[in-house]
Amino acid sequence: MTKVTAQMSVSLDGYYAGPRSSTDPHDMAAWLEGPEGPGFFRVTRWVIDAMAWRERLAREAAGGKDVAVAGGGTLLRQVLAAGLLDELELHIAPVLLGDGVRLFDPSLGLDPREAIELTPVRVIETPEVTHIRYTVGGRAKLELDDRGAGGA
Repeated sequence: MTKVTAQMSVSLDGYYAGPRSSTDPHDMAAWLEGPEGPGFFRVTRWVIDAMAWRERLAREAAGGKDVAVAGGGTLLRQVLAAGLLDELELHIAPVLLGDGVRLFDPSLGLDPREAIELTPVRVIETPEVTHIRYTVGGRAKLELDDRGAGGA
């Protein structure tokens, strides 16, 4: 059975790049000099030294049958909102950017009493980044319960 997966590096406060710029995102020189570049490179710098990550990328191109979503936060949000994502791996850099392009925002189209449930299945922590793999359980209703409401 096909599994749809995605990976994304984010800051601790949920940003995957600095604030949006008005420059053409395909003009790499302008993008690097703009406000998005430094935040993006800060949350992804752990990859440069990650030999295991580079080795895994050679193997994945060899013809596996799973689908890996790649293309940035906008595409990832669309796949998640459509209920197509089975597994999400977040690489959380220990930095607070304070502003930028947030991975999870209102474009998920959730009702105020609805959430997308994620279950952590693997956590690997290093000084540079914490890797958390989640299975995506889909949308669920948010309901009030009586836990903590009374004394016993």
